[in-house]
Amino acid sequence: LSKNVDNFGFMLEISISVRLLHHFGSVEGGALLSGRSFEKMSDKARATFVEQAKDIARVDTPSSWRRLKSVIKQASGGKKKDTDFNQRPALTRWDALDRV
Repeated sequence: LSKNVDNFGFMLEISISVRLLHHFGSVEGGALLSGRSFEKMSDKARATFVEQAKDIARVDTPSSWRRLKSVIKQASGGKKKDTDFNQRPALTRWDALDRV
């Protein structure tokens, strides 16, 4: 995107409005690929989210990108503590993997 903040905002806005035509994995057909949080979000809140992301991209520092992480968490309803999801990769033994 060549550090063009307007292009970044445009791509972000488009990416949070992508809907699937057919059921795929755990996402139902017709649902937003970005998740239920953005489905329930009003147009005004969505525009505010994109503007905040653009402001953060404009600053372009490591701390500003960490701020984007918290803005995304706020938009999606906060951190989910009751899940087993762990962002750290699990240790893998290469010899245990099945090869095709």
